Amino acid sequence: MNIYPTNIYFPNQSFLNNKCVLISLTGGAESENDISAFFDADFPAFLNQRVSAYFNKTNNDDTTYLFYALTKHNFFRYQWLGKGGIQKNTVSNERDNAYIPKIKNSKAVKYVSTLTRVVLQIEKEIRKKHFKINELIKNEIESNQLPHQFQYEFPSLDDLKFAARFDTNVFTPYFKSEEFKIRNYKSGYSSIENLGFEISRGQNLQISNIGESVYSEKHYDGFYTLMLPKHLSRYGTVNKVEYLGNRRELKTLKKGDLIFGAEGFEKGRSIVILDERSRTITNIHGITLHHKQKNIQLSIFIKCFLDYLRNIGLIDRYAVGGNGGSLAMKYWSIIPFPNFPDTKQKEIANLYHNPQAILDTSTSKLTVDNFVQIDNSFNEKAGITELDLTAKRLKERLDEVIDKIVKDQTINITFNFLQI
Repeated sequence: MNIYPTNIYFPNQSFLNNKCVLISLTGGAESENDISAFFDADFPAFLNQRVSAYFNKTNNDDTTYLFYALTKHNFFRYQWLGKGGIQKNTVSNERDNAYIPKIKNSKAVKYVSTLTRVVLQIEKEIRKKHFKINELIKNEIESNQLPHQFQYEFPSLDDLKFAARFDTNVFTPYFKSEEFKIRNYKSGYSSIENLGFEISRGQNLQISNIGESVYSEKHYDGFYTLMLPKHLSRYGTVNKVEYLGNRRELKTLKKGDLIFGAEGFEKGRSIVILDERSRTITNIHGITLHHKQKNIQLSIFIKCFLDYLRNIGLIDRYAVGGNGGSLAMKYWSIIPFPNFPDTKQKEIANLYHNPQAILDTSTSKLTVDNFVQIDNSFNEKAGITELDLTAKRLKERLDEVIDKIVKDQTINITFNFLQI
């Protein structure tokens, strides 16, 4: 591979224990595919045969992070597009001929490396906070149980009538034992309706319902922003946004609404709308939970608890049907939500959204030498949504910088893009 600097090499071993850039050998047929990942050596790993690992011989971290940033740009991914059958594999001679621009500006290398480091540490922090949310919920439930003991019993006729279903998922010992812990919580539990939520389906976007529409990846005046369940991450962030043009008045989302992806193999992903939006919609595959009193903290806590249910496998077990199943609206009334004290709800909600966390973007203070440290301080306080917003701005800036590197244009080392 024609890579500069020349200190990147491909190891023969299959076990990974050093920092490296991982690139899929199944490049696919679309340049939008994310084909690379960064392995930070936090744990030993085994290398799959469909993945290449690229190490730095000199342990020059700046070069490694630069190379990783380059693999995220379209100019690299176009070269890595696969050919052939279903897998669209990238063959060796195509990899050998891949072009990486030579960069003489050491300040630009350091700049790209710094931005990339921060993106990676933010992504790691998002995963940590998501894990902590699940741990806090688990510990709160299991540490505050009533003295009753779980004993599995086969479902009675009354159980079947109440559940109004005969599938085995909600009657298995595992499901019953996990649900028992929630119902056995010392402060009790509530239904979603008793908590003050209204449940509805998202907008039906079929032509038979709203007529002809125009879909776009670019925003135009008067278009609706589409927030689709399939584009939500497991962490409650948005991976992709699309836009829809339609002359009708469609059902829009409001601040505090919780969108829940109710169908398919990836069901259970959710997000809370945290700002006022005039023309944002979801589709019929998304269930919207709207709190009548607009209690955003409670909406966030419910979102986090639904994440917990998804994590322990109960969302899949509540759902019915094929192709991954569907958690239909009629089954939401049987889901118990524990009555956590307000302080615990706030602690959990702040891990997802903490408006008090503000990144100091004073341009006089931010430099390539201190940005990593300043960002670390911000990460400790920020919630997942604040972290995600910062990461998206950094990625946009990185894309701009890599574009200039490819075109051999001057790079302005600045942090102005972080200012709102």
